[in-house]
Amino acid sequence: MMTKIDQKRLIDAGAVDQVKAEITKSFQAQLDEATGKNQQLEQQLYGEMIGGRFTGSKFIADKMAIPSDFVQARFGQAFKIEDGKVVAYDGQGNKVYSRTKPGELAEFDEALEFLVEQYPQKDHILKASGNSGGGSHQSQHQAGQKTMKRAAFDALDQTGKQGALKDGITIVD
Repeated sequence: MMTKIDQKRLIDAGAVDQVKAEITKSFQAQLDEATGKNQQLEQQLYGEMIGGRFTGSKFIADKMAIPSDFVQARFGQAFKIEDGKVVAYDGQGNKVYSRTKPGELAEFDEALEFLVEQYPQKDHILKASGNSGGGSHQSQHQAGQKTMKRAAFDALDQTGKQGALKDGITIVD
């Protein structure tokens, strides 16, 4: 970087453009560094605010048959941070508004539920409802019921067996 004395000599010699170029180069490097740090901080904020919402989502835990990281990989791009709040956008780029609180933006779980309802393959990622009928998929156990194979149960110590039974686990063969 040029010193002020060098800049003064160049200006006196008529090399104003060279002085401008040196100053611009210096400030551009500082601007690029600040921009890079800003982008890094935005990514960290996105990871905390949005990634944390996926990880702690009650909707995902209760109704989704796939882990939260898979849900985030598919639906994460629909969420943005605006004015310090997480805002969801539908497939057409419109903000998702609450059904229960008209006029307000949807909370994370409500927005995610809306987005999942619009997803063409939703039947493959949602847990079974437990309903019966011609179009529902039946399993031999109720939806959400905890089961454990007999061999795994027998391998537990007495305390483990008591804990499993206390938690309502059904033993299957």
